[in-house]
Amino acid sequence: MLAFSEYGENAIIIVQNVVVILLIYNYDKTISLMEKLLFVALISTYSTWLLMDTSVPEEAWPFVTSSCILCNCMSRMPQIYSNFSNKSTGVLSFITFFLGWAGSTARFIGVLFASDDIMFISQFAISAFLNTTIIAQFGLYWNEGKKDKKVEIELKDTKKTR
Repeated sequence: MLAFSEYGENAIIIVQNVVVILLIYNYDKTISLMEKLLFVALISTYSTWLLMDTSVPEEAWPFVTSSCILCNCMSRMPQIYSNFSNKSTGVLSFITFFLGWAGSTARFIGVLFASDDIMFISQFAISAFLNTTIIAQFGLYWNEGKKDKKVEIELKDTKKTR
């Protein structure tokens, strides 16, 4: 059994995510009441199913953990591909990604020393790797957008002089 220090952070993050979702629901008037109710019903059902000790067999927990890995990949891989395709990080905030990278790396190191469950460790390892990839892209493409703007400005200046 894991100590609260190993999973307690997730409980706090869930509460934060609920607050964010409620704020989105409050300010985004394009989301219908039916969509909101459907989302709440699905999340409530899934959460209840996971939290009931007898409803999830012991063999199924690796699949639950792997769903976190899937979510990590789905949230970062499109951004990594977009950065690669554009050869630029665009308007992404370096400090936001740096803090995310630092947090995921620290969490990975903490879990690495505290747990021997390979699936539990791998979700944080993959998250840290994907965040490291985005941070590396900031280094690779840092001045790329500036070069494009400089060329664009020079082209405009050339047209004005003609």
